[in-house]
Amino acid sequence: MDTGDHVICVDSNFHPSVVPLYTSLPMKWREYVIRDVRLGISPDCKNGSVSVLLVGVNNPPAKSKAALERGFDERRFRKSDEVKKVDKRAVIAHTFKTKPYHTV
Repeated sequence: MDTGDHVICVDSNFHPSVVPLYTSLPMKWREYVIRDVRLGISPDCKNGSVSVLLVGVNNPPAKSKAALERGFDERRFRKSDEVKKVDKRAVIAHTFKTKPYHTV
């Protein structure tokens, strides 16, 4: 994945212990644009992975020496064109479930 890629979140199940570290989290089946790609470190500081930052999803800096914004593991995302080819019906169905129209 690269900066500028359009991606869809396929995993928005965050461990309850990390949720308080963020002010904004990606939502499953929503489309995002990657604004930065970098090395990420797991909350236990034992494992590293590729981390992405998303346009429109901004979080405070971590309370660490580097004080960088916390990102999200790239494995939580798929490129939009890949998801739409493989699972277009699931994306459409979920979109309608998350954006209900109410008449009052």
